[in-house]
Amino acid sequence: MALPQVTYPQGMEHWFTPGFDPAQAGWKKGQAPISQYEGKLVTDPNPRGRFSSTDPVRTLWDKEVMLVRGTFQLPLPKPGYLYRIVVSTGLFVGAGDGYRVYLNGKELVEVKEGIGRGSGGTLRGAFITKELLDEFGNGPVTLAATTFLRYGDRAIVTMPPVPQGVFSMWIEEMKLPPLDDAAFRKSATVIPMLSAAWQEKQDPANKELQTADDRFHYDGKFVSNPKVLGSWTAVAMVPALDAFDPAKPAVIHNAPFGGLTLKEDGLTDQPVRIWSGDTLMDMTRWQALKMTVRTIAGTDYLCVEAGGFSEKNPTGWKCQFIVMKRNQP
Repeated sequence: MALPQVTYPQGMEHWFTPGFDPAQAGWKKGQAPISQYEGKLVTDPNPRGRFSSTDPVRTLWDKEVMLVRGTFQLPLPKPGYLYRIVVSTGLFVGAGDGYRVYLNGKELVEVKEGIGRGSGGTLRGAFITKELLDEFGNGPVTLAATTFLRYGDRAIVTMPPVPQGVFSMWIEEMKLPPLDDAAFRKSATVIPMLSAAWQEKQDPANKELQTADDRFHYDGKFVSNPKVLGSWTAVAMVPALDAFDPAKPAVIHNAPFGGLTLKEDGLTDQPVRIWSGDTLMDMTRWQALKMTVRTIAGTDYLCVEAGGFSEKNPTGWKCQFIVMKRNQP
């Protein structure tokens, strides 16, 4: 499932790229949050409990499809900090719809549906990876997003459906705690992680199967695996390990990361990810991802599960694999 396909007016096909001129295209200016409820600008931040925003709504959302963008001069990222883009489409079940966010014309994250049961009150968005952080401080940064009005919701049945929506987006900076390697590895033992093995046992129609018992529990011990050591760059995304063919054109879409360096002590070049044995632990989404090294025509490729595990995935759902090629020293 993906966001609806939209045919943009002539000249707006690249509306999310830095070179696009919104003023020339006749775009309106406004301040977030941008919202609509029953066709009106509702300044009450909590109409019928749908939006629950502490910020007053400032701009009317008057069309079904919304495109927003802005160009900003952002400061250089500071060492020892994480950065993320937070998206708010409302906090309660049934509020808001899916969205797609771009940074300097590159797709950062796509959320394919609105807030469903069990996910109300959770923050949504994406961490800004090291590759994208390198663009900060080197000139203006363009952020863009698209989303859609929602008609009705799951929590309250309305006939006819009520058009509603709220959208705002901002960047957050978080200072990392001063941890040595041992302390950081120990922190990964606190929260059980989702995995492919956990996903296999899920059934959206049977909530009793969705327990924490089948999640991955890291014991804090590092298991060496010389085959995966080194620096790797993503070259493809495939639905299964056997689907990768280096002779075919590479396809990389919505990969959670574009590269990875695995160090001998179980750490990586990204402080929110560590590894042990054949498992990469991604603490941005608390997932345990299996890693496999395959040699094709004399070239090593590191295949890592892309994750995306969720109790909402249909029965039999399988995650994709990120295929990475070792960088030359």
